[in-house]
Amino acid sequence: MKSQMTNLSDLTSNVVGMIFKMGFFVVGSILLLALALYLIKSKIRDAQSGNQWNDKRNKTSWTYQLNPRYRDRFKFLDTWETDLYLRLVSGMPGLIVFAQVSLPQMLYIKGIYERQQMRQVGHMSVDFLICRKERNDIKMVAAIELNGASHERADRRKMDAFKEKVLQEAGIPLIVYDIEDIPGTEDIKKHIASALVARKQYEAERDANYRKNMR
Repeated sequence: MKSQMTNLSDLTSNVVGMIFKMGFFVVGSILLLALALYLIKSKIRDAQSGNQWNDKRNKTSWTYQLNPRYRDRFKFLDTWETDLYLRLVSGMPGLIVFAQVSLPQMLYIKGIYERQQMRQVGHMSVDFLICRKERNDIKMVAAIELNGASHERADRRKMDAFKEKVLQEAGIPLIVYDIEDIPGTEDIKKHIASALVARKQYEAERDANYRKNMR
């Protein structure tokens, strides 16, 4: 009798064990199947979103959006800047005219004073930068500023004076015009020619000093 009870107990234990094992197997299979379905859906969703992005980029990215977060400027240059730019381009076909150039693009800012210099001039720019092509290089000739009434304010005068000092130290001639008195093409040519002479002289002295220090 005891032997039968023992056998029955063992049988019951084995059955329960098999049920638990089967239960774990079923649960594990369900989890694996759910994971596989999730990954498949994710791939499909990513593909669809990619196609939608490509469709938007190819079809609608250049259409105007109502109340966009970023909006283009209606005019890259204002009326006076455009007038001067056209005079510069037409009057000096051998030179290159860049508009709205930041000072960090024009200056060598590196070393122990880099952070201080960037704080001082990082937000500054010039209206136009005149350059010349020599062999495979683009070299600066002069910076041009076009000032209006706002430059009469004390803070702007202080900023303009500092900008002029920085450019002078870097050997970049600065030509300043007033929007109410923009000179004609011939006068502009003379101003640029004078600036070119001064710039080349500075470059010669700079290069000679550099070669001397490299010895």
